[in-house]
Amino acid sequence: MIRAGASVLSAPRARLAVGIVGARHAITASPTVLNVKASMVVTNSYNRFDLLPHQPKGQCADDNTVHLAILDHLTGELKKQSSFAGLTNPAFMRYHQARDGSEMIYVCTENIQEEGTIVGLKMNKEKMSLEKAFEVSAEGYSTCYITINPSKTKAYIVNYWDSVLGAYDILDNGHFSSMVTKWKPEKRMVASDIKDHLRARQSEPHTHALVFDPYVGNVVYVPDLGDDTVRQFAVCPDTGALSFASALSLGKHRGPRYIEFHPNPDLKVAYVVNELASSISVFEANLDVIRTLKSGDERATLTKVQEVSTVPPGYDDVKDETGHGKNTCGRVMCTKDGRFVLTSNRGHDSISVHKVDPGTGLLMEVGIYKTMGKTPRHFQLSCDGRYVLAANQDTETVTCFSMNQETGELTYTGNNLNVNSPNFVLAEAPMPLLS
Repeated sequence: MIRAGASVLSAPRARLAVGIVGARHAITASPTVLNVKASMVVTNSYNRFDLLPHQPKGQCADDNTVHLAILDHLTGELKKQSSFAGLTNPAFMRYHQARDGSEMIYVCTENIQEEGTIVGLKMNKEKMSLEKAFEVSAEGYSTCYITINPSKTKAYIVNYWDSVLGAYDILDNGHFSSMVTKWKPEKRMVASDIKDHLRARQSEPHTHALVFDPYVGNVVYVPDLGDDTVRQFAVCPDTGALSFASALSLGKHRGPRYIEFHPNPDLKVAYVVNELASSISVFEANLDVIRTLKSGDERATLTKVQEVSTVPPGYDDVKDETGHGKNTCGRVMCTKDGRFVLTSNRGHDSISVHKVDPGTGLLMEVGIYKTMGKTPRHFQLSCDGRYVLAANQDTETVTCFSMNQETGELTYTGNNLNVNSPNFVLAEAPMPLLS
């Protein structure tokens, strides 16, 4: 019997290493917020299932689709404070403090029938409310990701449906300019509608994220679920324009979704979650190639050294012709102290926790923990790293787990935030209200 927050597997599985990472490095903890009493949490909800490139099975939200809550760090209790209305299918969010001090939340909207948008919401912590500050076109469909460059002067976005990438200047007040650079794949859409897409989503490109290398900021990585690749782009230091270099193959029916670099820059390791294969691929980064990568460069900046499963043995072995089994992975993240890597499983309805070898970056399973709901599309750690908040898209709950920061084990606190069709949780930032 699987208990709430209990590991499905009690014994660690063997590493699936296919290479050796270089010299050993001790894990250096990133700054964390300590002695937090309460912090703000923001969640988003889907309210138009017919406009999405996937098919949620839960209850559709009404016009109130962005929700502010308070997380009590003593108990793990979540209390909703207010909701913001007027956004259709808000999904991925990014927090940013503007140069004038404004605290902004940037929100993507998902829509396969009309161009998506990026909406800037300005936070008012005293009133526990949000107000719309601006809105710009994403110039593509089903917008799914926002990232901010290392100098915090530009925001880059990803459109899943047609794989269009774009960038905007970030103004002093946190608003976006019009789009200043844009990239489109040579290979075009094949699917004509959602059913066609679900049958043949690997017959066309579908990008899902855009991440800068954390070492010099010269390379941008874009996982493509449709092509089973991670694209490498060289970044122009003057304009921020992206020049395609080459693509790294992940293997057939992997369906790479997100990439996350280990927070210790000396370790030079990246983790890619494979949505269709229910696995994490571990890569060693080549800093010399990253520094010198240029447009059309065929050299690989990343070399695969390991692949581990995120679900119990045998759970996802049977695949259809598209490589789709019973489970698809959602998010991957590394804890700020670099000790653990977490991944969400949609289908098995769980979060896998792997321990990071401090010298190599390779992974060893700690456990797989049920999220007490269905389809955990997204999750995030609280700002102090003590809690994991999981957005169970198809059962209308954001569930709260405490995380043992020594062992990585998760324990269900019994606390839920009830919102319809939750798809994203923003908890690491904004920063605490009380400490």
